[in-house]
This record gives sequence, C-alpha cells and structure tokens, in this order.
Amino acid sequence: MLSSKAMLDGHGEESPYFQGWKEYEKNAYDDVQNPTGIIQMDLAENQVLAELMAEIRGNKVSFDPRKLVLMAGATVASETLMFCIAEHGDAFLLPTPYYPGYDRDLKWRTGVELVPIHCSSSNGFKVTKFALEEAYQQAKKLSLKGVLITNPSNTLGTTMSHVELDDHFYCGKEDPLNK
Repeated sequence: MLSSKAMLDGHGEESPYFQGWKEYEKNAYDDVQNPTGIIQMDLAENQVLAELMAEIRGNKVSFDPRKLVLMAGATVASETLMFCIAEHGDAFLLPTPYYPGYDRDLKWRTGVELVPIHCSSSNGFKVTKFALEEAYQQAKKLSLKGVLITNPSNTLGTTMSHVELDDHFYCGKEDPLNK
C-alpha cells in the first residue's frame, strides 16, 4: 500500500528518473563493446553490496542486486520509507531517547507524527510493555503505520535482544499493527 505522494504522476515513465533509465538502456557501458557508454551507478553499487553481503554471510545466501536499495544512512532510509507508505498525519511509534534529527528529518519534512515510547534510564532505556501500550493508546487517535526501531540506539548505542524484539514488536495476524 503506497502513499498518495508515492503514487503521483511525476514518478511515472515521464519522470526525469525514468528518462535517465531510458538513456542508460540505449547506451549502457560495456568495457569492450561500449567503453564510452553510461555507467548506471546505483546498479554497480548494488552489485558490490550484494556480493559483500553474501561474503559476510559465508556465501550461504545470495542477494539480488535489483532488489536492494542503497541509501546513505538510516535517517534517509527511514524518511524514504515514510514518504512511500505514510500520509500527512499518520504515526510511527519510536522508543526514546532517539536521534534529535528525526524530528526535523522524519517529522517535519514528511508530515508524519512520531509518538514516543517513553523509556527510562532506571532500566537501561529498555522498552517496557507498559510504555509500549501507553504509546500505542496515544497513537490510536492517529493512523498508526508502524514502529521505528534503531538498533543499536542512535543516541546511546544500546541494543535490543532478539527476545525483546519478539516480545514487544512481533506483529502476528492478531496484532493491531498488522491491520
């Protein structure tokens, strides 16, 4: 389900992005056949990333570079996701403390609401069921699109265990986030 912004006509075949693709397809670089052709950099970077990710995983898995999106950091990836799936006024839950730039980059530019899951220093800023439920109740007034988790935490470097992630953020068929 895409947002109305992602469905605008400017993203279609006549957009500058796709015009660039058409030029690339007509004049693709090849080191032997067409050494003066166009190098499609995002595909080249994705190929390198796919190979690196496979190598890191002991070449036990493979990645399709055509299905990878390479971005310059978690903030821009999160912002792009929000632009694609959320409408102005939709909400995401976000554990505190979080990177202060998210208010500018994720909230102000996209128009989404960030609903804090208030965490406390008394337990090492762990997400509790109470804090999650409290944030969820607040977000029910809005259209909740998801939970944004930076792991490790951008501000503190703390991490969530697999158990914590499963306990708090598993979205089964009965989960309200899965509707």
